Amino acid sequence: MKKDKLLQHFLVLIYNLFQGGRSMPKVILSMITLFFVFMLAGCSSGPSDSEVKSLLEEKYEEYNQQASMMPDAQIEVDSIEVHECSQSENQTGYICTVTVEGSTGVTGTGSETSDVRFIESDSGDWRIVN
Repeated sequence: MKKDKLLQHFLVLIYNLFQGGRSMPKVILSMITLFFVFMLAGCSSGPSDSEVKSLLEEKYEEYNQQASMMPDAQIEVDSIEVHECSQSENQTGYICTVTVEGSTGVTGTGSETSDVRFIESDSGDWRIVN
C-alpha cells in the first residue's frame, strides 16, 4: 500500500476513534500501533528471491526469442541463486547478487555471478534496470 493511502487510512481511523467516544488508553494504543505499521510500510526490503528469479527468467526468455534464428546462442538456464539484495548506495533501487547456471551451444555449461539492479514501480512491481 502506498504511503499516501496508508496515511489517509490512518487519519480516518484517528478521526473515527475520537468520534466514537473510546477511552483515551485505547486511542493512544491504537495510535502507537498504527504509527509502527505506517513506519514499517515505508521500509521496503527489496525484491524477494522469487521475484528476482522470475524477472531474470523473463529476461532470458526475451533474449532467447530474439536469438531464435541462432539456436546455438540461446541460453538454457539450469538454476538461479540469489545471494543477497541490498539497497543501492549510489542509485535508486536494490542491487542483488545472483548466480546463474546454464548452457549455450556456443560456450557449453557454465555459471556467472553478477550484480543486477532492481527498482520498484509506483504499483509495487519490480523490474530490472541495467
